[in-house]
Amino acid sequence: MAEGWKQAYQGVEQASRTSEAFDSITQSVAVINNMNSQIAKAGEQQKLVINELQKNISNIADISSATTKDSSSISNYCLQLSDSSKQLKLRVDKFST
Repeated sequence: MAEGWKQAYQGVEQASRTSEAFDSITQSVAVINNMNSQIAKAGEQQKLVINELQKNISNIADISSATTKDSSSISNYCLQLSDSSKQLKLRVDKFST
């Protein structure tokens, strides 16, 4: 009978340790799930930032292209103005002499 009680007590102790181990595993899984959730959120935030950066870089490229085109036009207008100024000077000089 004493042996039966001893085995029953050992069974209860083992069940208790098993329960504690399962509780520990459950807590660890919850921590891992929380970490996974945080990593997923950080990944989504990084994706949003990257998309915004790509959009901004594209806008900068468009503005740069437009600025280059405008600079070329301004350069052409300056050349035309210089030519017109030279022609006007020649005409004015004719009256001066």
